[in-house]
This record gives sequence, structure tokens and C-alpha cells, in this order.
Amino acid sequence: MGLSELHWTYEALATYLYQAPGIEGQRTAMRAFCQRHAIRPSRPTDRYLRSDPAPPQAARGALATLKKAPAGACVVLSQEAARCPLVSTLLTTMGGQGDRPRGGPWENQEQGDGVAARTLDPRQLTTHWLEQPARSSITPGPSTQQWLQGACVAHLQAIARRSPATPSPEVAITLDKAPWHRGAREEAMVAAPPPLRRERFPRYSPPLKVMERFWRVLRRRATHHRLVMSRAS
Repeated sequence: MGLSELHWTYEALATYLYQAPGIEGQRTAMRAFCQRHAIRPSRPTDRYLRSDPAPPQAARGALATLKKAPAGACVVLSQEAARCPLVSTLLTTMGGQGDRPRGGPWENQEQGDGVAARTLDPRQLTTHWLEQPARSSITPGPSTQQWLQGACVAHLQAIARRSPATPSPEVAITLDKAPWHRGAREEAMVAAPPPLRRERFPRYSPPLKVMERFWRVLRRRATHHRLVMSRAS
């Protein structure tokens, strides 16, 4: 109807009829009219369309090229970050008839952010854990993005220590386009020896990220129906 509103309501319908055709009516009259004609205001739902297949296809080709590199010429790692709240994740589980399982979380909102990278061949794991206190206990200081940027830089340093320049001429890290994977500190770390090559994968390409499958299995074993006592556990 040429209006800017996206969601129709009985009040908006009454206002429109009064402003355009000059028909005066109240909200109750609009509701009765719509019910008589089987019309009701409804909220539109999101319809997710398929993304452009070209970027995932190009990323798949780049990953295949890295895997085909000669032995010892390049080390390929898959890096991904994950956020783990310090509370148990409650999911559907088996229980005796008449007996409902119980799981109680602590009264806190603390969480931890983990950054991990796994080599594709041979399989080795490099991790870095960043403690994140609850919002109520955070003192004025770095933002969450700055915290994660520092964690990513520390993780790249750990990767560089495990991949010296002599046996590994090049280290390729596949990661996403998260904002904490950028910054001056990370650029300086990548430029230092041994050379670290970053392959940024597009969004919505989980089959190409080995670490996402690792985090899914780890969460199922560590946080589902288990109360996390502390960050160290």
C-alpha cells in the first residue's frame, strides 16, 4: 500500500483507513472485520536463501591445493574459536519412568573463549584458553573483541613455536572472517618468521572447517549434562 510499516496491526489498519479513504473505525471494529473475513495480522518469517556457491567452491579448491603440497613443504592448520559458558547444557536424555533427571547450574554467567588449531596431517592440536568473567565483575578495560584479538595473537605465537622455520617452510592457517582475526598485532605476528599464511574461508562453509567438528564433539562430551565447576575443569 506504499507504507513504510512492515508489520500490520489492527491499530495501523484503522489509522490507514482513516487517513486514506476517510473511514473511521476503532481497533475492535478492525479486529471483528478481520475475523469475519478470516484475516489476521501475522509476523513475517525469515526465509533463508542459498548463499552464492562461488566463494565456498573457491575455498574448497584452495584447501585441496594446500593438501596436495609436497610433504614437508607446507603445514596446514584449521583454526576456529568457540565460547563455552560455565554452566551445564541440558539436552534430552534417557531416564527411568517417573524419574526425571535433574541438572543444576551455578548462579553465574562466567564463560570461557577457546581458540584451537589442528593440523590436518599429521594430527596435532594447539589450543589457547581465555578466561572471560561475568559482565557484572568486568572492570573497565579492553573490550571483548580486544580480548579475543589478544588470544588469537597468543595462539599464533604458540603455533609459531610448534612450527619452526627449518622443517616447515610455510604454515597455512584456514580461518573465518571474524573481526578478532585482524589487527596490527596479528599482522606483525604473521609477518615474523616462520611465515604464517592465512586462508580466510567464507561464511556458511562448515564442511571446510575441521575445528568446528572438533568443538562440537568436545562440547557434547564436556558440557552436556555436566556441571562445570571452574574454568580449570
